[in-house]
Amino acid sequence: MARRPPAADMPAPRKRAAPRRRPVGSRQAAPFVPVALDVAAMQLWNAAYRLRRPWYTQLAGVPAHIIFAPRPVPAAPGVVVELTIAGRPAAAWVPAAFAEEVLAALPQQFDPARLSPQHLAMLAEFATLPGLRALEDQLGAAIVLVSLQSQVPDERRGPWVDVRIVRDGREEVPARLLLPPETGEEIIAALGDGPSPGGHDDLPCSVAVRIGATALAVADVVSLRVGDAVLFDATAGPDAAVAVVADCLAAPAVVGEAGIRLEDFPRPAAGSMLEWCMTTAAQNEGHGADAEDTALAMVPVHLVFELGRIDLPLAEVQRLAPGVTLPLAVPVAGEVDILGNGRRIGRGVMVRIGESIGVRIVRLAGHG
Repeated sequence: MARRPPAADMPAPRKRAAPRRRPVGSRQAAPFVPVALDVAAMQLWNAAYRLRRPWYTQLAGVPAHIIFAPRPVPAAPGVVVELTIAGRPAAAWVPAAFAEEVLAALPQQFDPARLSPQHLAMLAEFATLPGLRALEDQLGAAIVLVSLQSQVPDERRGPWVDVRIVRDGREEVPARLLLPPETGEEIIAALGDGPSPGGHDDLPCSVAVRIGATALAVADVVSLRVGDAVLFDATAGPDAAVAVVADCLAAPAVVGEAGIRLEDFPRPAAGSMLEWCMTTAAQNEGHGADAEDTALAMVPVHLVFELGRIDLPLAEVQRLAPGVTLPLAVPVAGEVDILGNGRRIGRGVMVRIGESIGVRIVRLAGHG
């Protein structure tokens, strides 16, 4: 059995050299240049990929449907069909195998390998004639196939729209469309809009009931203690409140024994007389201001005072109207939650000080 050498005879472990550190000043910071947004392409893609029904047609006598699907395929050789829609240039790209399958429906005397791109386009138009006619009727525009040849789609020509072709229940075939920039959105819309977005009727939406708000500097908020009173800068008024839906829509309401009754339809709160009820009101007021002009201790905190909140299904929120009573019990003794920039920081009770209305703090987060 081999014996380990004594520790004294073992070589000392070698220390790894510390990595060299390059001075920070030696690095040249490269400016960050964001990619320019192609607004026209964005609008076209938004029009194409919204929820919509498939477009049903026939290709070479086989029933098929086409769906817009934002699943781009890598640039690969295929067949590019040059065409015009209402006289404006357009194009389509399909895999080579799919094009060969469509052309295989032609009479045997036509050999695609011996035909020019223009003649191939004429034969392809003949093979897809029933579907093309239906598409022309739906668009109200003539479609003419100009040429058909093997090549990779040129990304520089404009935004391509990705689609999927499903024929007779078989697997999806990727394809791409290059539509006229002037009428691309109109062509997509003419193919048929989507079904009404369903399945979201039970989506919960928060509805908060708020009675007032004020703005305090950070230093003043930090100095608050239990027993202090905070006066409202903005209020809904005596026995009044504002129902706020998803911190976006607002509707005036009346607080009574029967509950909280709406007096108007929920409308966008931003920019309205009820903007104070939003937890982001302070951010909207300071938008565009120079941050260096405000000391940290003086940064405003938007305090909102809330009677309570409930979650309603989206279907019920869409039916909110004047006269509707929210299923929310009125708090006993006027208790309210205190929210600072959207976060609950304490609780209080409503008080009247002279002609003003405010809240006396009964609990603060972190103060027991």
